[in-house]
Amino acid sequence: MSGAPGSEGATVADRAGTAGDLLHEHLALVALRSTRAIVAGWESGRLTFPVTTGRPFEAEVRAILAALGVDAAGPSPISPRPSPLPSEELARIEALVAAQGERCLARRAADPGHPLSLIAAELELGPLEVEVLLVVAAPRLWGELSRLYGVVANDPQRPLCDELLVCQVLGLGPGGREQVARALEGGAPLCKSGLLGVGSGVRPFAALDVEPLVVRRLRGERFDRVEPWDRVVLRAADRALDELRLPPGLATALVEALGQEREGELRLVLRGRRGSGRRTLCAALAGLGGRPLGVLDVSLFADVDKLPGEVARELMRAALRGWLPCVTGFDELPADEGGHLVRRLREVLRLHPGPLLLRLGPDAEPPLDPGFSCFELPPLDEGERAACWAQALAARGLPAGPAAWLGAR
Repeated sequence: MSGAPGSEGATVADRAGTAGDLLHEHLALVALRSTRAIVAGWESGRLTFPVTTGRPFEAEVRAILAALGVDAAGPSPISPRPSPLPSEELARIEALVAAQGERCLARRAADPGHPLSLIAAELELGPLEVEVLLVVAAPRLWGELSRLYGVVANDPQRPLCDELLVCQVLGLGPGGREQVARALEGGAPLCKSGLLGVGSGVRPFAALDVEPLVVRRLRGERFDRVEPWDRVVLRAADRALDELRLPPGLATALVEALGQEREGELRLVLRGRRGSGRRTLCAALAGLGGRPLGVLDVSLFADVDKLPGEVARELMRAALRGWLPCVTGFDELPADEGGHLVRRLREVLRLHPGPLLLRLGPDAEPPLDPGFSCFELPPLDEGERAACWAQALAARGLPAGPAAWLGAR
């Protein structure tokens, strides 16, 4: 029997421990939930033909489930023939859905470093929001699921995923549908972060789509380089925090401030003169969380009127890749008559759902709401610079003689 892409001959049961196993478990859960909605439609008469000797698209539904391997780890989700009591078949598939859901939750709890777990933590997604995201993303990850969605919608030619279909797949009643509607509002994390987009039209019939970066990350792609259209410069940590020469107590205070990242509220500002080591320090802080630093210089954008929208887009793309965004260049922007640009930038930074670092000059005011953490990075004096040079030269096996001369420059 066929398995998931790239694992021919494997089943759900014997793929445990492989990199894509957890993702496949979730795709199997979406397939089972879709099948539950289809069986409910068959039994209620919602999915039927005027004249038929069987259940609509049953053979195709079985084939798709077999391709996903969801019928290889236990009883078939669909009985060989319609049950004399419709509730029996629905109860059986409901039990399969529940068991698969518990398996997914347990696997996700055991693997907090899985892309899905990281996305949920970084962008503050609740359990229902994770399920909605999976339903919308699933056909992009396993195309045959779009056929199941078409059957659920009683329109097999339509690959569209909308709010109504999400609710049908998740098997939600009126209360659950209201929760999904709230989860798809513009200010909620799914749409605010750019994970999902809601198309034009009237809800719940407006098309839903998933940001391609989410699909790539769920597939396990590594984002260790920028792409030609990116405005972000990637900076890996080349020094650990304890290797940096910092004022007494600053490293401890910074680590304490980073603790706020668990709640997604981190807004950390580093002030200092050019060459004071702010960017190196930011990279070291990102390295503490196992992330690369994505540096966005807002002074490089040519069109100031479009700047807030461009900043929002680049911050979203950096966050979806798992980078820690660092915004710089605020103190090099042109004069802001009336403060309109500052207000728009403040709104962008307020709405960004993840942590942010800001790199500023000594006297610049950050476009942030109150509550951010601000730290000054004073310049090293001549003796401290000479000591740094001596240490760097010695680490490379070079004579330390020029250290004092270099420190005086």
